[in-house]
Amino acid sequence: MSDAAHGSTTPRSAGDAPKPKKRRRWPYVVGLPLAALAVGFGTLYLTAFAGWMPFGAGRALPEGVEMVADGYVAEFMVDAGPGAVALIDCGNDPEAKVLLAALAKRGLGKDAVKAIFLTHGHPDHTAGCRQFAAAEVMAFEAEVPIIEGKRRAASPGAALVGVKPDKAAKVTRTLKDGETVTVGATRVRAFLTPGHTVGSASFVAKDTVFLGDNALANADGTMRGAPALFTDDAIENRRSLKALAKRLADENITVKALAFGHTGALAGLGPLAAY
Repeated sequence: MSDAAHGSTTPRSAGDAPKPKKRRRWPYVVGLPLAALAVGFGTLYLTAFAGWMPFGAGRALPEGVEMVADGYVAEFMVDAGPGAVALIDCGNDPEAKVLLAALAKRGLGKDAVKAIFLTHGHPDHTAGCRQFAAAEVMAFEAEVPIIEGKRRAASPGAALVGVKPDKAAKVTRTLKDGETVTVGATRVRAFLTPGHTVGSASFVAKDTVFLGDNALANADGTMRGAPALFTDDAIENRRSLKALAKRLADENITVKALAFGHTGALAGLGPLAAY
């Protein structure tokens, strides 16, 4: 009878011992760069926005201008006569819930919005436009492809966010630098201020300069340029802001407040002129 019949086995030699499995290194190789990228992105984000002025801490806006906070972004309602308003940007929410609520508090509906002036095409400023079908949507020509979701902006942040077709808007009228648009009883002046994006705009209405993301207010009352992480060309952004300050001063345009897309407002032209 064989040893197998008795349940015995032949002893293994040292060379027959099972070899330890090799540990896969690719999760570590891939994971470490991704972790470093996340840390770097977070650091840049905090650097860009640290020390800014919260919405509630800003300067009160002139009569006829109302800031509407949509999470971390602000849009503005500008009175344009009885039962009519113009919007500066339209927020990050495709349903425009906070804007509709602000209109409802005035006893107004969607059709009260006669015009929308877009400071730039980042999706957190364009998403709500589709709720206001009766409004004319205006921007500078260079910015139209970004606003309409046909291409993204050139900044590192825009590359990470990508194109958001569900937040795109349709531009119905392109603007010229220095143009004045009349909306009901209100005049809105448009200034081309590229740098944050290729066709970024600033608008002046009701003694207020609406800067969108071209600049941010600091907590100490000074002003900084556009956040670098989300800006196409920081040098051009700075040049545009300086040129805008000079144009406003040279034309003796009254400025009582500077309004921003992500911070509270500042008083007067001084912070822009000092930048």
